[in-house]
Amino acid sequence: MSIYGKKGLVFGGLIWGVWHTPMIYFYDLNFGKNHHLGLIFMIVFCVLAGIILQYIYEKSNSIYSVALMHGMLNVSGTFIFFFSVTEEHRYFTDGGTGIVGLFILLIIAYLCYRKFPVKQKTAV
Repeated sequence: MSIYGKKGLVFGGLIWGVWHTPMIYFYDLNFGKNHHLGLIFMIVFCVLAGIILQYIYEKSNSIYSVALMHGMLNVSGTFIFFFSVTEEHRYFTDGGTGIVGLFILLIIAYLCYRKFPVKQKTAV
């Protein structure tokens, strides 16, 4: 954020999403054998969740609150899969990385994004 301002939130989320690539492709994390589509969903999730987590950090000034929220996202996302009914579509509908979860995160991330101050450019 200090270098790119609000754009840094998106860049950070992209990096965080791509960081999950080995786990998605080698360990079938969150998306089973749907690796390519799963990676896209994970990147979108990470951008949205990253905005929210950065907002929490800005408000709390504590990495512990962000770590706790990250852990809660992981646990709640896994917990929801235990109650899924249909196997083939559950990855893209249920949980935080599914359509419903991404839509909810989009609303929250949008509200958080709007509250970040716009960095003023200084003339040199």
